Amino acid sequence: MFVRSIKAIPWGLQVTDSRNVVAACKSPDTSEQVIKNTASTISSSTTVQEERALEFAQSMVQRFARCRSVQEFRDIEADLRAMLERLDPNIARDLRDTFHNSSTRSAAELTELIDPRWKNSGVRGLDYGAGDGYVGRKIADGLGVTMEGADIMPPEHTEIPVKRILPNGNLDWANNHFAISIIVKLLHHIETFGQQEGLIDELRRVTSDQLYVVETPISAHSDNRPLVLTSDYFSNRMLRPIAHGTPDIPVPGTFRTPAEWEKVFVAHELSVKYSHVSQGKDRRNMSVPHCHFVLGKI
Repeated sequence: MFVRSIKAIPWGLQVTDSRNVVAACKSPDTSEQVIKNTASTISSSTTVQEERALEFAQSMVQRFARCRSVQEFRDIEADLRAMLERLDPNIARDLRDTFHNSSTRSAAELTELIDPRWKNSGVRGLDYGAGDGYVGRKIADGLGVTMEGADIMPPEHTEIPVKRILPNGNLDWANNHFAISIIVKLLHHIETFGQQEGLIDELRRVTSDQLYVVETPISAHSDNRPLVLTSDYFSNRMLRPIAHGTPDIPVPGTFRTPAEWEKVFVAHELSVKYSHVSQGKDRRNMSVPHCHFVLGKI
């Protein structure tokens, strides 16, 4: 029986849905798929041989399945990161390339979706959750707009100006300050569904025309949430810290289906002008589903 001592672990202001990560690793219905997905992610994102990637994935699942306390979860996580780094001396470089590949694809997809009337207009755009501003820079260069960023943990060096913000979702900009705003694969990293909706209200307030959203969904047709959660956990709590030195990405597991997102947007006075779920190649040879939304103000 799953012991109650494993809870959602707070990392400063960040939260990991560790209870369900452990549950997925314990479950006969999901553990084999977690192993397969993890090994595939490593081998498709790096030059690590498939056999060694599989050995690591099996070790990860076995250790988390036996986890019984918060401190043990933290210790396992730290040890697994160190093990990953030892698999290949070039793994950090390869993972940086992989994440930049993913960001480049997201920027290209968004550039195609953004209304062409903004091309070379010089209007202001906001990249919320910008990180190093890589996606925002690609969009700025591709469309000829001026992009600014917002992030709760911006790195020291960024591709566009990125303002550090508090994690409560409140933004300092005036109403309709930006013509367009983008938020890329970030909403499911926000701790609660209520906080997600508060952020959507803020983005609507500071945006005069359209909001563009890329999000990782769960399926409406199957219970794939445990697999989506463990994949998201591994990417953000294992791979991203090695690639970019950012160990505090929250993984609270606040996923929704595409239809649920549409209902939320409409409830917050946003019209869904475009909605599409793609099986995009997110990490070189690995396909990851994403839903794309173009939203207008009602």
